[in-house]
Amino acid sequence: MNKLMFLFFCLITGFAYGQKQVSSPNKQAQKSYVQANQYISYKLYDKAIAELEQVVALDKNFPAAYQQLGDIYRKLGDYPKALISYKKVLEIDPDFLPLTYFGLAESELNTGDYTNALQHFKKYASSPGLSNESKIKSAKYMADCTFSLEAIKKPVNFKPVNIGQGINTKENEYLPVITADEEMIIFTRKSAGNEDFYKSVKKNDQWASAEYLSKDINTYNYNEGAQCISPDGNYLFFTGCNRPDGLGRCDIYISKWEGKGWSKPFNIGGPINTPGWESQPSISADGRTLYFVSTRNGGFGGYDIWKSDLNSDASWSVPVNLGPRINTAFDEQSPFIHPDDESLYFSSNGWPGLGNKDLFISRKDHSTANQTGWQIPQNLGYPLNTFGEESGLTISSNGKLAFFSSNQKSGFGGLDIYSFELPEKVRPNIVSYVKGVVFDKNSKAFLDAKI
Repeated sequence: MNKLMFLFFCLITGFAYGQKQVSSPNKQAQKSYVQANQYISYKLYDKAIAELEQVVALDKNFPAAYQQLGDIYRKLGDYPKALISYKKVLEIDPDFLPLTYFGLAESELNTGDYTNALQHFKKYASSPGLSNESKIKSAKYMADCTFSLEAIKKPVNFKPVNIGQGINTKENEYLPVITADEEMIIFTRKSAGNEDFYKSVKKNDQWASAEYLSKDINTYNYNEGAQCISPDGNYLFFTGCNRPDGLGRCDIYISKWEGKGWSKPFNIGGPINTPGWESQPSISADGRTLYFVSTRNGGFGGYDIWKSDLNSDASWSVPVNLGPRINTAFDEQSPFIHPDDESLYFSSNGWPGLGNKDLFISRKDHSTANQTGWQIPQNLGYPLNTFGEESGLTISSNGKLAFFSSNQKSGFGGLDIYSFELPEKVRPNIVSYVKGVVFDKNSKAFLDAKI
């Protein structure tokens, strides 16, 4: 959750917002209002909503009840309903509460109404007595609105194509990763609440029917997700949560392709994994640098992107935060380092964007003046980014095709995996790969080789 401001109210009948008395002359409405507060305190939001709907049916001029409805819907991510509730508050009493304007503006931002969102954020920001945190958030969201209004005027070419029923089903398919030769894709499928890995190989330029990846990796008791595969297809890094051998809530694991199947995965251990939360690995083309997301101490916000290098003794170095050119006081997630080892794609709700999380690219900066090592991130643009959440982008080795997940009406159901041609200005550098076998000329026996 990205540190947003949610307002909930006390259980005491007659509690005042500033000088405003919160009570209804209708006894049954007041009773339901108190009951709703009790449900809110236990996070039983569906029951709270039912009670509050009864309140406003009995007393249509009770702004506190509409305010609570708006706050709950906003917390649950139902921004269209939150909008309706906040507007009712302002119809009844335009000066009821400054935070009404914040809630309304945030709901407008997350439904793409940037013009009104900017107006209402400014209204809230002009309120007396705001905390520094509130001022920072307001300024950040106003920057998002300003950026969005300009981005919409300059749309990028974006024509996503569903990659087909060999992979996509009525279930949710997401987090695709692809090998350098673009002949195999591994993704996560969520069915009946369980997340497992599947793979598909290309046949005649079409993705074949997906197969269960491995019973040695997938489990029935735990979820597997947020994976990456080395460009040669031999090493799979993934996230496992709440496993018996875990060091924290979620850890990073690794499995190796052994010719006929995947090895039993093992916890990559410290210093990468901690008692905190580590997830969303991305390995560099040479296999020597692992990028991942962590909530460990020493970061800039809730979720930050870190990296660790492989030492000569096959141990991993102490992770290093990618710094303020990548990480913000908000959340950065789903890193993908392209095989060019120069272009990092990730999602963020901290850099200026169109709302929620947007996709960005940052390139390595080798100038001595820049101690962070990265350029300022570039938003991938509209309509690739929208007021919804965009994340989990993977780029082909040639830099032309991008793969991501989306819930579109034209899909097979739930989240489907799509590909699209990446706009040239946000493509990575051109790279090549070598694929083949090395064998003895006379005996034809296969040989070990290094390139």
